[in-house]
Amino acid sequence: MLKSQFKSMLALQDTMNTKVNPEWRTAGYPWHRAIFIETAEFMDHLGWKWWKAQTPDITQAQIELVDIWHFMLSDTIVRADTIDEAATWLSFKWHQPELGVYPGDTLRLAEMFAAVAAQNKCGDISLFRELCRSVDLDDDKLYTMYVAKNVLNMFRQDNGYKAGTYVKIWRGHEDNVWLAQVMKDHPSFGVDELRAELARMYASVSAGHLQ
Repeated sequence: MLKSQFKSMLALQDTMNTKVNPEWRTAGYPWHRAIFIETAEFMDHLGWKWWKAQTPDITQAQIELVDIWHFMLSDTIVRADTIDEAATWLSFKWHQPELGVYPGDTLRLAEMFAAVAAQNKCGDISLFRELCRSVDLDDDKLYTMYVAKNVLNMFRQDNGYKAGTYVKIWRGHEDNVWLAQVMKDHPSFGVDELRAELARMYASVSAGHLQ
């Protein structure tokens, strides 16, 4: 991944966090806790319960990794003096050689990642990169999906997410599922087009249906 892509994502994340709380950098948020919980949700989408039938949903598992990436970006910003410094550090860590200590099983890798996050109070870049690769989330796709999810997150905030008035379930499915469908149906959509489509769909939700 290019440093310019890291810088772009970091800037988007800073804007998103500032919308939620202008003083977010000094709020002391437990990013590692959010990472830990999102990792459990990632595992749920892969299917680990031996007592029930489950069908892995790789797209939603990828989106959970993108959610984790939001918190890792936030943590990186807090630890750096500038966005450029944060981008330089991420680029360096991302392109470090693999250590070759990862288990072949994605669920075991997720457990390792969550344990390290809880112990070190931050997400491990190399383990996260390996998790992405385990579900076919390459660098370009991570960037594309991050930008799309950032659009959804901003849309949520603009429509009452923090106040608790936002409707997250659209016709029986979480908005993440609809986001993935829009990306699949319209792969060439830019930020403005994606936001417009989400607005159209949300208006249909408000009216009691989705067209």
